[in-house]
Amino acid sequence: TRFHASSPIHALMRPSPLILLLCLTLASSRARAEPNDAYTRLLRSRRVACTRAAPCTAAPANPDEDLENCVLRCVSEMCYGRVYAPDPLEEGEVDKTRAKDFKKCYRAQLIEARRLNMLARA
Repeated sequence: TRFHASSPIHALMRPSPLILLLCLTLASSRARAEPNDAYTRLLRSRRVACTRAAPCTAAPANPDEDLENCVLRCVSEMCYGRVYAPDPLEEGEVDKTRAKDFKKCYRAQLIEARRLNMLARA
């Protein structure tokens, strides 16, 4: 059966512009959210492990080093040296730019390690 365009059933089947706008807004905000790729998950799990690790939970070797610097150093000594060593984070400081740089460095380090591992197997 066909419904006439002005029938009540047809009006119910037409999506509301407000609902469409809400769906688009939710979809775009999800796209901007932090990616949940394998490298991000590895970084996150490594951070958790380092937060619980003895060097960072015990009295630090350097008493001026706070937990965040210790964790970052534990995650990747090389990336910490490149990104944070020249100007370590102050206690409670959040630096999104350097955090992105660290994440990029760590990702590149993992990719290189995977590449070398594959070459060693060949």
